[in-house]
Amino acid sequence: MRITDSSALVKYYVREPSWERVRKVVLEDVVTLELAVIEVANALWKKVLRSEMSFDFAREIVEDLTIRRAFLLVVNHILQKPLELLLNIGLQFMMVFSLSLL
Repeated sequence: MRITDSSALVKYYVREPSWERVRKVVLEDVVTLELAVIEVANALWKKVLRSEMSFDFAREIVEDLTIRRAFLLVVNHILQKPLELLLNIGLQFMMVFSLSLL
């Protein structure tokens, strides 16, 4: 079993340069830390803001990581509400996460 980070997940999902090399690792028995979901969501949001990808595609990726659990993740109850907000209204994840801790 290997552990991957958020940058590898973004590269794989968005098909950034060299994504094929990452694909080999990601499709093996791989897990990631729950923090990677936050980091991926933030990276995708930035891509949406720069018009590098659509919001719908970013949403699909986040859903794949959270709802369909493409990788073995333990989503902490503290993260559940911000993830739902991200999927429903598209706010920048880090901002929503910060507000949820108040």
